[in-house]
Amino acid sequence: MASKQIKVSGLIAAGTIKDPGPIQDDDIVGIVATMDVPTNESKHYVDLPLDLIDDSPYQPRSVYRGESIDDLGHTLASAGQKEPIQVRPVGTRYELIAGHRRLRAARNLGWTKIKAYVIHMNDQEAELATLVHNEGREDLCDYERGKAFSRALSRGLAKNQSDCAAKFATSQAVVSKCIGMSKLPQPIVQMLESKHDLFGYNCSETIHKLVAEYPDRLELITEAVARLNSGADQNGIRSWVEQMIGIGSRKKGPTPLVITDDSGKQIFSAVLDGRVLTVKISDPTIDANMVQKRVSEKLSEISKSSNVEIE
Repeated sequence: MASKQIKVSGLIAAGTIKDPGPIQDDDIVGIVATMDVPTNESKHYVDLPLDLIDDSPYQPRSVYRGESIDDLGHTLASAGQKEPIQVRPVGTRYELIAGHRRLRAARNLGWTKIKAYVIHMNDQEAELATLVHNEGREDLCDYERGKAFSRALSRGLAKNQSDCAAKFATSQAVVSKCIGMSKLPQPIVQMLESKHDLFGYNCSETIHKLVAEYPDRLELITEAVARLNSGADQNGIRSWVEQMIGIGSRKKGPTPLVITDDSGKQIFSAVLDGRVLTVKISDPTIDANMVQKRVSEKLSEISKSSNVEIE
C-alpha cells in the first residue's frame, strides 16, 4: 500500500522547531481514517506553540462549558497530555482539526506549547474531518449536530442522509431528527440560534407534531418553547400546550332557566343543551314523582298537537 508523508513544514521553515522527520501514515481512503494516527506512531507528534494555532472555521460547536474545560484542565495538569491534538498547516500558521477543548484547557493552564499531529489536508478534507471528529463529543448539542450534518450535505461532503450517517458514525434517524430542528417555525429556530442547547431533537419532534396538530396555535406553542428558558421541562411542552388549549377553548355551558315561586324562591331549573332538556328540582319538599308525572303529561300533549311521538 502506498504511503504519504505528513510533514511539519511551517515551523521548520521558520526555525521554530527541529524537524522530527516525516510521519509515515497509511494512505487510507477517507479522511476519517486519515485522522486516526496509529498508536505505534505516537512518537511522531511535535510540540507546537499555542499562539500559532487557530480555531477551525468549520467547527460546529459554538459554546464551550467553562466547567468542562476546567475539569479537562485539571486532568492535563495532573496526568499530562495523553492524546495530541490534530492540526493542518495553513501558510505559516496551523488550523485546528481536533482538540478544541484540549487547546482551551491548555491555554487556561498557561501552557505555551502543546503536543500535536500535523496533517496535510485540503479545505474539503479539513472541513469533513472537523465536522466528523466533533460528532458525539461533549458539549456538542443536537442543534449544532444538525447544522454539521446539513453543512456536510450542502457542501457535497455526504451524498445523502444515509451517507452522512455512515461518515459521522451515527444513525440515519439521528441525522434526520437533528436536521429537522432547523425546519421548525422561524420564531422557534430564532430561539435555538440564541441558545443552541435550549432543547434536543426529541423535544423538536414533539414540537413538530404540535404544530401539525394545532396549526392555528403557533403563538401558544412558541410560548411553550420560550418557557424552557425559565427552566420548564422539555417533556412537559405537550401537556402544557394542550392544557392551555383546553382552557382557552372551553365553552360555557347553557344558561339554566330558573323557575321560582311568588316569593322568589327557586323551585326548578331547566337546562336545554342541544336537544337534551334537563330538569332539576331545587325544592326538597316537592314530590319528584309528581313532577315527573306532570312533565310527562305535558310532553304527551305536545306530542299529540305536533304529531311527534315522544317517549
